[in-house]
Amino acid sequence: KQIKMPDSIKEIGENAFADCAKLKKVTLSDKLESIGQGAFSSTPIKKISIPDAIKKIELNTFLGCDKLTKVTLGENVRIVDRSAFEGCVSLSDINLDNIEEIGIMAFKDAKSLAGELALKNIVTVGTEAFYGCTGISAVSFSDTLQVLGGLRPHYILFERVSGDTSSNPFAYCTGIERFEVDVNNANYTSVDGVIYGKTKEWIVAYPAKKAGVVNVADAVKGISEYAFAGAQISQVNMGKGLLIIDKEAFAASTVTEVKMPLVEEVPGASWSDDAFMNCKALKKVVFPEGTKSADRVAFYNCTALNEVVLPEGMVTLSEAMFLGCTSLSNVNLPNSIGTIPTGCFYGCKSLKNINFENIFRIEAFSFYGCEALEGVLNLYAEVIQTAAFGNCVNITEVNFNNEISENNNHEMLGFYVEFCVKRNMIDREEMSFSIHDIRITPAANPFAGCTKLTKINVLKNCEVKSVDGVLFSADMKKLIAYPAGLTGKYNIPYGVEFIERSAFEGATVSEVVCSNSVSEICEDAFYNSKVKSVVLSKSVTWFRGSAFDKCYELEEIKVHASNDDYESIDGVLYEKGNYKKLVAYPAAKKGKTYTVPKKVQVDEGAFNACKYLKKVYITDMKKYNNSIYFANCKGIKLYLPKNYNPKKVVEPESGKYSFGFDETCEGCKTYVVKGSSIAKKLDKKKVKYNKY
Repeated sequence: KQIKMPDSIKEIGENAFADCAKLKKVTLSDKLESIGQGAFSSTPIKKISIPDAIKKIELNTFLGCDKLTKVTLGENVRIVDRSAFEGCVSLSDINLDNIEEIGIMAFKDAKSLAGELALKNIVTVGTEAFYGCTGISAVSFSDTLQVLGGLRPHYILFERVSGDTSSNPFAYCTGIERFEVDVNNANYTSVDGVIYGKTKEWIVAYPAKKAGVVNVADAVKGISEYAFAGAQISQVNMGKGLLIIDKEAFAASTVTEVKMPLVEEVPGASWSDDAFMNCKALKKVVFPEGTKSADRVAFYNCTALNEVVLPEGMVTLSEAMFLGCTSLSNVNLPNSIGTIPTGCFYGCKSLKNINFENIFRIEAFSFYGCEALEGVLNLYAEVIQTAAFGNCVNITEVNFNNEISENNNHEMLGFYVEFCVKRNMIDREEMSFSIHDIRITPAANPFAGCTKLTKINVLKNCEVKSVDGVLFSADMKKLIAYPAGLTGKYNIPYGVEFIERSAFEGATVSEVVCSNSVSEICEDAFYNSKVKSVVLSKSVTWFRGSAFDKCYELEEIKVHASNDDYESIDGVLYEKGNYKKLVAYPAAKKGKTYTVPKKVQVDEGAFNACKYLKKVYITDMKKYNNSIYFANCKGIKLYLPKNYNPKKVVEPESGKYSFGFDETCEGCKTYVVKGSSIAKKLDKKKVKYNKY
């Protein structure tokens, strides 16, 4: 709880007192010369005095010290390094008069820092140094200031501009009313409380509490990262000379209307696609006459946006341009736009009206989750890609009025996985709509999850074909999309060889019978459908258990007796062999207990969304893998056999051993045999586990 160091101590090592959960009071040695990185991180100390011999507060020294209220810095401390006081939410008293360098995220989320902050001798302030410090009301800099934030030089600039590698270290500091920079500073200047590069061609930091309309001058070439993040502004009118808008430049601000600059007057413009992320008050966006491209301009999770002006002659929209804009109901597309790019209107659940007559290409996930699109959908596209209208639950019929090509574009699918990962990196807790809702596993069905869709109609001479409203490839070898609103039993026509990804996703069909030509059933083929029974013919040679992910109503999987590769035992699907593989256990199969037979290996994802199952016994694990066997399950107890003896035991983050479950399983537990090899290994590592 308390430490008083003798003066014989000259050095404290790295992480010396880290995570000492009861340490509240520390008196440092007067002779102390250095404090190691992370030395007091995540401790509940309340006050500390740093001796005069210390020159630098190292990386993470007080990271996460959420009870720390006062820090007295020795007169020779000049540097506060990266994340030194990050997460010190109670810190209200610290003197920074002598500090010359403040590192990246040094005071991030130190919300109790309040009043005016005078940085008299500061030379460098790192990126996000005071991110989220909502109590600061004003900041002043002397003529010593050289660097604010930091970014690489922008390659599109033909000549360097003062301030062009800066960023706003005070992002989301919603209490700041003004910034002031000494008039003799050679690198920055302040005008009406706003920080610019010295030549006023680059906006670096805007005081977030400064309200009103923002008119970006024509002379301004760039807006820095976080420049207006969290700002209480009402309208932004972009100047004609604007080349660059950096990361989260206007994110989570209160801006209600944005007038974009004319791109053609600034060739090579680079606008970050998360510049307006989470602008929850933004209602209107206007692109001026003459705009040709909106490449990389996006309005993620601008949930109030309901008016977008796109001028005639505009040619391109941006990927995920209106992702999560849940109030957007009507978009008038110029006749010059021919492609709806990937994820463009993803999650725009209020979107009712859009003109498809001139659209020849609709890319992956572009209208996914647009619930207000209803009735008959008339399309004129030549290409329509995976899940383009996924989960548009009120579409009843689709008419293709052009000759269209087969929509299973795998090059695009590969790109889209990359797209998802990128969006995950910019995810924020305050986002009301998350890209995490997208399943990264690609799907071929453009209408996956359209639960009221009963018919898909196409013209003759296309690369796809419609039979009884079901979409196939022209040669009838691939079943691409089964209308999810069709009920009852479906017999797959002879000649079909492949059931494509998500072909039956969300379908209300009760039974599916494969013909003797079907050889391959792809991943997610029946994802989240209401199918109760599936019959595999003798010709099926390749099947993935993930085909039945979230099939909560599936009661049985039957296999023709003459199939050489698979068999069904009591409705459970197995792959044949000397050492059989349990491929899929029906989610709605009755019974609380299941024992996996001997000489059976459980395949990845074999148990998914199990409705009744509570106990699973594996009797033989001479052959095993470290795969996830269970997903979307609740309260299952898995009993491992005595012969389970992995070479290596991975220590769990939760502190308790778990095997075979993923993060979607709630309240599931793994049990190991007392005294078994695995139990001894767990005991040796002091890992907690359940015994039987």
